[in-house]
Amino acid sequence: MSEVKSEYLKTWFAERTLYEIMYYRRLIKTFEYQDLLKVLLSRAVRSSRLITHYDLARPKAPIEPGKEYWCRKHKRMCKPIEQLLVKIHNYSMDTVRRLETFDKLRSDKSVTVIQGDSQKVDLSKKLRKRTIAGRKIDGIFTSPPYVGQIDYHVQHVYAYELFGFPRNDNFEIGPQRTGKSKQAQEDYIEGISAVFRNVKKYLKDGAKIFIVANDRLKLYPEVASRSGLKIIKEFHRAVTKRTEQGDNPYQETIFFMR
Repeated sequence: MSEVKSEYLKTWFAERTLYEIMYYRRLIKTFEYQDLLKVLLSRAVRSSRLITHYDLARPKAPIEPGKEYWCRKHKRMCKPIEQLLVKIHNYSMDTVRRLETFDKLRSDKSVTVIQGDSQKVDLSKKLRKRTIAGRKIDGIFTSPPYVGQIDYHVQHVYAYELFGFPRNDNFEIGPQRTGKSKQAQEDYIEGISAVFRNVKKYLKDGAKIFIVANDRLKLYPEVASRSGLKIIKEFHRAVTKRTEQGDNPYQETIFFMR
C-alpha cells in the first residue's frame, strides 16, 4: 500500500478495496490488452467508492465504511462497497459478452480516435498518416457538454488519480464550475461555435450535422449563426437518466444543421 500516493484514493476507498485495486493494477502490466483491462478496472473502481449506490455521478463526500443508509436505488438499508473483486468479476463477464457481440457485428471499417482541443485541432495533420487522409467528412453526430452542468475531470477523478492521466480541465467547454451566468453562456456559445468553425473546413458540401443538446437556455440558434450553419429541423425527445436513480426525465433536442 506504500505505492498509494493519492489522497483522493486513500479517502474515497475502503482499505481492502484499495488493496485490491493496487493488486489488479499491477497485474495489468502482465497482459497484452492493457488498455482494455484499464477500462474494465476503471468501471469497477467507479462503482466501488465509499458512496451511496444511487449517486455514482456526483457524490459530495465519502461515507464512513460500514455505515448504513437508506438506498433509493435498492429500496432498503445498504452499506458502501468495501471490496473490488466482486465488481471486477461482474464487469469482466460483461466485457466478454460485449466483445463477443461486437465481434459478430463488426465491419471492415476502421476507427480513428483523435485527442485534442476540438476548437483548434488540425485534423489534416492528425490524419496525415491514416487511411482516411485527405478525405472530407460526410457528417457529424455529436452531443456536446451542456452549459454549467458537469465538470468532467472532477466526475472521473478516480481514473486520473489511479492511472496518472494528464488533466486538461481548462479545455472543457461549459464546465459546472463556471455556472450558467450570462458570461458563462457567452463563453459556451463561443466555445461550441469555435469547434464547428474549426471542423467546417473538413466537411463535404452538404454534410449533415446532428447535435444533441438540452437547450433550455436557447443557445443553439446563436451557435448555428456564429458557426455559419443553418438549423434545418429540430427533433425533441424525453430522456430518463440512468446513473442517478429517481431523477425526473428531461427534454433533449436533436438539431439537424447544414
